[in-house]
Amino acid sequence: MVIRKLYTPPVVTRNGHGATTPPIAAVPTKELIVPEPVAVPFSAAPVEQPVVVEATPKKDDVIVTIKAGKLEGEKVSLPNGEQSYRFSGIPYAKPPVGKLRFKPPVPLESFGVDLLDCKKERSNAFGVMYFEPGAAENASEDCLFLNVQTPCIETGKGLPVMVWIHGGGFNMGSGNSVAYCPEYLVQEGVVVVTFNYRLGPLGFMYFPAAGIHGNMGLKDQRCVLRWVQENIRNFGGDPSNVTLFGESAGGASVHLNYLADSSRQYFHKAICMSGVSYNPWVLQADGEGKARRLAALFGAESSDDQDVLRKLMEASAVDLFAKCQLVITDKEKLADMFFAFTPVVELETAEEPFLTQNFITLIMNPNLTSIPMMNGITSSEGLLIAGTVESSIAEYRVNPTKLVPLEMLQFEDRVTEVADEIKAFFFGSDDISEERLQSLVDIVSDNMFVMAAYVAAELHARYQPKTPQFFYVASFEGELNKFRKLFSAPDHLSGVCHADETLYLFSSRMMDTNVEPGSRADRFRSTMCRMWTNFAKFGNPTPADGGVDFDWKPVPPVEDGGFTLVAADLNEESKMVENPFLERIQFWRELFGRHYGNYLVRDA
Repeated sequence: MVIRKLYTPPVVTRNGHGATTPPIAAVPTKELIVPEPVAVPFSAAPVEQPVVVEATPKKDDVIVTIKAGKLEGEKVSLPNGEQSYRFSGIPYAKPPVGKLRFKPPVPLESFGVDLLDCKKERSNAFGVMYFEPGAAENASEDCLFLNVQTPCIETGKGLPVMVWIHGGGFNMGSGNSVAYCPEYLVQEGVVVVTFNYRLGPLGFMYFPAAGIHGNMGLKDQRCVLRWVQENIRNFGGDPSNVTLFGESAGGASVHLNYLADSSRQYFHKAICMSGVSYNPWVLQADGEGKARRLAALFGAESSDDQDVLRKLMEASAVDLFAKCQLVITDKEKLADMFFAFTPVVELETAEEPFLTQNFITLIMNPNLTSIPMMNGITSSEGLLIAGTVESSIAEYRVNPTKLVPLEMLQFEDRVTEVADEIKAFFFGSDDISEERLQSLVDIVSDNMFVMAAYVAAELHARYQPKTPQFFYVASFEGELNKFRKLFSAPDHLSGVCHADETLYLFSSRMMDTNVEPGSRADRFRSTMCRMWTNFAKFGNPTPADGGVDFDWKPVPPVEDGGFTLVAADLNEESKMVENPFLERIQFWRELFGRHYGNYLVRDA
């Protein structure tokens, strides 16, 4: 099986329970060759999860009682030496297996034991691939677990709560502490919740003709937010002060929850890091066709809806993920869209719908929300796939239509003309070559991340003018900028790669985030954690007496005239800037205007 490379960790494991690729040095840059996984029969029974039944708690036990029962956590020291409390692997819904596959999550009413051992994380979701050590072996359909880390378990303490949504293109990743340990945030006086949600075909299959309405993974996120409302007070948290934050697909998820009436009621502030609902990789195209094509790979008759459903229900999770990449559309391949199954706009008749309206339409409802928003990008998002781009120079040179944004590929009669305009702007009279790799990376950055973030910021400023919005560009380059290495970005290219800033919020055993106290990286981590938790506490990342020597100004609302993107350039010495990437933004605005109509109302 051949998979185009988007994420290339030192050891990437496919879902074949132990089948792994060689270290990255041995993997070709353009393509990742992954062994076919061994089929595992689907079982309706959930994976056995360890529990502890203990009738007589010991004096030093860390025990909290919530709606579903009693659970036991552990004391954990924070980097500053203070004490915190961590509860891992808390089930928040029934295992989504058997008849609950492809269904909305069912909240768990009872643990079914006297005392649930929550000192160890449980299963993670199945993914298209894995970058966390042990994640392939730990993958299960029974994956709906969350983790809580808190400075205090005194009920009614009223600490701000931050709920993290992990990224991974809606098809990989987890909320586990090997990648996202929130200790530096917790020591700022907040409660942090991380969690797993269903991914790929199990989380985003769409086949409404047979009752699969899509967005199961987003409904899992909504279920977590409801759980927080019901239970977080018992962990010292304030259910009336919840901040939802995430990066990449996690950031897009935050934005989707922000737009969804069914979910927005459960949180009070939002942070979208390198991802909003308008990113071209968010909305799933041809969802029903993909479901039929995937079922056909298991022998289904595509014209028989019940046969399609039966084959999708009978297939093992391993086989679904092994074959799901084979149904990506040709246009998605041309635009380097990597994953087949992502969010959809559901039908009004869907079961427990998450989102039933066009994203653009929703944000254009005047004064839709009063929830403060933070939105931002890194200085060079495209470094994410710079290694792939570098190995594909010849392909770009022969076929410049690969430069064209996915939204514009539908106009087949104009694709060549648009490609020529893009090439002329970014390369002038030069050929597409290794020497101009930075220009290709800029195009990828704009198409995949920058323009979407810009559109989200402008729409917010125009239609939600009373709601505070803060925008940033992460430009600090330090020793914790390790994702660029994980993604094989060439050393000679500068800038902050996609996801690099997350390692200044979370510690990660996987990425070895220990740095010398007082170093540049340590100081920036302290500042960034303070700004993010200030926003969670006050709705402002740099309030007076907020412990940050910098005044982060909000994006001004659009009243009459044009839009000005006022942004914080987050660096060793942060500063405010106006209209970052101005020339590139103006080019894309004009290009969309000529060929597609108003760039703000692209088909969502």
